[in-house]
Amino acid sequence: TITVPVGGELLGRVVDVFGDVQDNKPPLKGDNRRSIYGTPPNFRSVSVNREILETGIKIIDFFTPFLKGGKIGLFGGAGVGKTVILTELMHNVAIFHKGISVFAGIGERIREAQEMIENLTENKVLPNVCLVLGQMNERPAVRFRTGYSAAAIAEYFRDQENRDILFFVDNAYRMVQAGNELSTLLNIIPSEDGYQATLTSDIGIFQERLVSAGKGSITSIQAVYVPADDFTDSGVQSLMPYFDSYVHLSRLVAEEGRRPAVDILASSSGLIEPTIIGRKHYDAYLEAERVLSRHV
Repeated sequence: TITVPVGGELLGRVVDVFGDVQDNKPPLKGDNRRSIYGTPPNFRSVSVNREILETGIKIIDFFTPFLKGGKIGLFGGAGVGKTVILTELMHNVAIFHKGISVFAGIGERIREAQEMIENLTENKVLPNVCLVLGQMNERPAVRFRTGYSAAAIAEYFRDQENRDILFFVDNAYRMVQAGNELSTLLNIIPSEDGYQATLTSDIGIFQERLVSAGKGSITSIQAVYVPADDFTDSGVQSLMPYFDSYVHLSRLVAEEGRRPAVDILASSSGLIEPTIIGRKHYDAYLEAERVLSRHV
């Protein structure tokens, strides 16, 4: 089976799906390796936390608060700022929460990966981040399994070191797309919208690993590309049920020059309850939503 190195020596490094270094730095020395094909934690061992993770981005903290140990989806078409928000979140977590992050770059542009590495280095955040990259020039089998390699690294920090991990995915839809390409190469009869017949199970196997268990937690923040801005696409719809918070990045808002381009009324969070966010925040949220609904 494919194995990847795990442990603290990966922080500040860039590796591929096989754990080989990609940053022109000395090779990794450790012998501690783990298979990329993990199994989800037992249902009874999964811990349910109702703590809010503050991001420092006001529009997100107010309208779509994030659950620590939960899953957050950033949905939007091309060029609306998904990667920019992910980079900002990585910076804020490293600076204010002193946490570590694992980043899975699935099927995105090499240029974007290079810009992210330079940005993280400039902001002195890179030593707290492990990057696992499988860019769009890679074969579909590599792109499909890049998320698995990153998940194995995050699981080690969660299970063996009891750390709280932020797990970033850019882009979750590219994993769906890579699985679709694989099924086409294998001549498997497609399902709805031309996607692979195993679409829901492919997503489930990956997403169910990204949970909190024991003393550690994995908070997953995933960018999801929406092809042709069509939110009814089956690949996009297969990802939606896994997210606690849903941030809709709108092209119309971006064209107005507002950043981050969050469509407030189309976004949502499962944490909007007075017992979780507090009565004052809850009342302010309802009033803001009422005003926006009337005037937007």
